[in-house]
Amino acid sequence: MATLVGCIAKTIKTTLVALAAFCSMTCYAQQLTGKLVNLNGNKFTVISSDDGVSFVKDTITTINGKFTLNLKIKKTQYITLDFDDFSWSNIFISPKQILEINADCSNWEAFTNTQKYKGTAAAYNNHSAWLQKTMAAKKQQIDMKTYHLKKDDFVKSVDHYYKVTDSLTKIYQQKLTLSERNSALWKNYLVIDSIENAYTRLSFFRSYADAVIKGYGAKSAFAQQYIEPNLTITEDANYITAPAYRNFWISYLPFKYDVTAFKADTSKTFTHERYKYFAEIPKITASQLNSSLTKIISFYYLQHLADEYKKATAEQLLILDQFSSFIYAKIDDQVVSSPYLKRVNEAKNYRLQSLPGEPSFDFTLVDTAGKQYTLTDFKGKLVYIDVWASWCGPCIAEMPSLKALRAQYQKNDNVIFISVSIDDNYKKWVEKGLTVHKPEGLQLWAKNGFDSSFAKDYKITTIPQFMLIDGQGLIVDLNAPRPSDIKKISLLINETLTK
Repeated sequence: MATLVGCIAKTIKTTLVALAAFCSMTCYAQQLTGKLVNLNGNKFTVISSDDGVSFVKDTITTINGKFTLNLKIKKTQYITLDFDDFSWSNIFISPKQILEINADCSNWEAFTNTQKYKGTAAAYNNHSAWLQKTMAAKKQQIDMKTYHLKKDDFVKSVDHYYKVTDSLTKIYQQKLTLSERNSALWKNYLVIDSIENAYTRLSFFRSYADAVIKGYGAKSAFAQQYIEPNLTITEDANYITAPAYRNFWISYLPFKYDVTAFKADTSKTFTHERYKYFAEIPKITASQLNSSLTKIISFYYLQHLADEYKKATAEQLLILDQFSSFIYAKIDDQVVSSPYLKRVNEAKNYRLQSLPGEPSFDFTLVDTAGKQYTLTDFKGKLVYIDVWASWCGPCIAEMPSLKALRAQYQKNDNVIFISVSIDDNYKKWVEKGLTVHKPEGLQLWAKNGFDSSFAKDYKITTIPQFMLIDGQGLIVDLNAPRPSDIKKISLLINETLTK
């Protein structure tokens, strides 16, 4: 059972659909049809991948909720349905199959409670949907409370969760017809699903070891007992198909070989060790990993190179250049020549132009009344820019801290705070953002969101993002500290004001 943990940030769209793969004449059509009611904007995207590296996106426009798509795929896989406010990545498909999807797309909860499937690929997906609902009804879940348990109780809780899952799968299987139970694809699905469960379980153990048993990594007694003996490195297509298997190795490599370099949350802060460590990856992959895993892991870091280039210092740029050279060598020509590599190069060039002291990019943004503002309108003032959106939970969480930071400088006319929304339409910004959350200060909107010239110029791919620009329009920091790190951002503001 593919497990969804927490909300999926909308900005992940950029990562998931970074590459477009073109199928050859050997691709087969997987027909997707159905009716999706309450679908915001009447559009959604289907994301597929035959190898876990190159992703294909098909954007579908529904008519009265109905749609049909002939999805060209070569291999059995899980695909993602990407909606406006949430994603669902549990759709199991195989070439030459037919799948009809019916669901209420008001939100993630509505989708999980109403999804129903028909067609030759229905049994597997109805199993996943039924299991999700049944486990929720039985209040079987692994959440933050589970992580507060003592070691033995944590292990028992996780193992109990999967024992219940296994028993329910056996019950569900009895509901199938004899031909369904004996079909080769159902048997194949059970194999992949068991791998998915096994590596999701190991991921829970890895997270527990990382969060609770800190500083010991794979060498800890916990990891040696519960993780290491259960690892499999293989070229078996069933393993490569399971997302949990691929994702496990992406996160486990640094944990296994150099945990001390990865204690910090590298999603928030750039660390030298991250890239120095992966410069050593050839030594690891030569003896530890197979070619498929190496390719997938390398591509994962390629996907993040653009974001890392965007915030690197001059010294870190050199490290990234060394690391990226290795990554390019590990990925085939189809990926290296892809549009995503163009984004990496653009990010690198952007960073060279956006180091502290370089002129900032001008912009034209509008307020709720349609009045236009440019960066030059704030000449002579230190400008702290908050880039956010109505759907971004972490952005909303920063609002109280931003309010407190603004209060510190309310009597200082040399500092101005601007919030820039990159909601993709005006109505969402006003109704779901301003009306609901009532942010303070100057509120501006970048029309077209991530596709706006503002987002493209500043290479904004993830939010929240905070930027500091001085009174001459020169860059201080385009990845400035968040308001919640009030001591650090206050120090930076004060130091810049006294220059």
